[in-house]
This record gives sequence, C-alpha cells and structure tokens, in this order.
Amino acid sequence: MTDPMPPSETSNTQAPQPVVKQTRRRSANDKNEFKEELIEIAKGILTRDGADAVTLRGISDAAGISPMAIYRYFPSKGILASHLRDYILLACHTGCVELAQRHRSPYAKIAAYVEAYLDYWIAHQDHFRFVYLEPGLEPDSEMKRTFWSHARAPEAMWTYMSELLHACWKLDKAEVQDTEAVMLQMAALQTGLLHYSIVNGNSPLAKIATMRAHSVLQVVDLVRRAPVWTKVKLPRKPVQGEAHNPKGR
Repeated sequence: MTDPMPPSETSNTQAPQPVVKQTRRRSANDKNEFKEELIEIAKGILTRDGADAVTLRGISDAAGISPMAIYRYFPSKGILASHLRDYILLACHTGCVELAQRHRSPYAKIAAYVEAYLDYWIAHQDHFRFVYLEPGLEPDSEMKRTFWSHARAPEAMWTYMSELLHACWKLDKAEVQDTEAVMLQMAALQTGLLHYSIVNGNSPLAKIATMRAHSVLQVVDLVRRAPVWTKVKLPRKPVQGEAHNPKGR
C-alpha cells in the first residue's frame, strides 16, 4: 500500500481575504472625553481663525476623523454651536467682570461692565454674528428657546448684573420688583447699538465711539429711574369681542 500523496503546497493556501477596516468602539467614558476634545478643537479654531472658520469638516480634519463620524458625538450642528456660543459669552463676561470689579460704586461697575461688553463685540464682530445673528451652526428652535436659560454664561451674566442692580437700588434706598424688565431693557439698548454698528458696517469708528458713550449713559440712567418707570402700568389690551371704552364707562 502506497502512502497517500502529500497535499500540495497550494492546497493549504487560502485566497487572500479583503481587509475590513475596523471602526474603533469607544466606551461611554471615552466618548465623553473625545467629545470634550472635539469641543476644545472647535474652540481653538474659533480663537485662532475666527467664528467664520468653524466648520464640521475643519473640526473633523483636525481630530483625524471623518466628517460623518462627528455626528456620533453631536447629533446636530446646533449642539456644537451651543457649546461655542457659551464659550464666547463666558469669555466676554469674564473680561467685563474683571474691569467692573476695579470700581467701588455699583453704578460705576455697571458702566464699566457695559463699556467692556460693547467693546468686546465691536472688536469681535464675527463672534457677535455667531452668537446673535443665526449663522450656519444655529441650533434648532427648541435649543434656541432653552439656551439662554440653561447655558452657564447667560446665567452667570444674569446673576452678576442682578446683584449690581440691587446694590444700586439699595444705595438709593429704592425698591424695584421687576428686575427682569430692567435687564431686558438694558439688553435692548446695547444690542440695538451693536446690531446697527456690526450689521450696517458703514459707520465711522468716531460715530460708533460717540454712540457707545451715549449708550453707557442711557443704561446708567435707566437703572437710576427704574424705581419709577417699572411702576407704570400699561393699558390692558381689550379681549376680543370686548367693547373698547377708554373712559371706563
């Protein structure tokens, strides 16, 4: 009986298999850490190149991932934009507080804060457009409604200014119940100037400086007169179908 033929060398050689690129699976902790890394990368682009340079492709390229992979960490562009918006506002607020705290009087602190606030946005107009003028990374409507009440920076700004307002009224031995109305009116004065200066874009710097100085005076005067004007009751709008009777007859 003869020995069986030894298997040929080619019989054990398997056909080459296609290389399958493995997707790295991250643990929950790794995902959170990498998400923070992506936010830091976006902040770096924002600081170095300006708000207009912040794109998902630019962030993904810097992180070494595909543009689509970034959606695993930020389901929408708006979520990432909210982090950057909060970062910008916090940087603005921190600088304003630093200058305001150099003064003793609460009125002087408010004036210094408002001056620094206006100066920041005039010097960083791309940041203003990113935060207030709904750029490409604008959050969806639900996020837009909740951002100002949930993000860190708006809360810090609101708390600090509220404390200064009450310090002013305590100094004047006055009482104001509707602090929110005062703060909203202050914001309207400042945002109006900034929107005109930045969106219009044709105002001479000297004119902007004059408007800025006048805006600061308006804000301080608004705070001083708040105990009076916040007590003014607007006429009630008539209910539909209700006869309008201005003399109450």
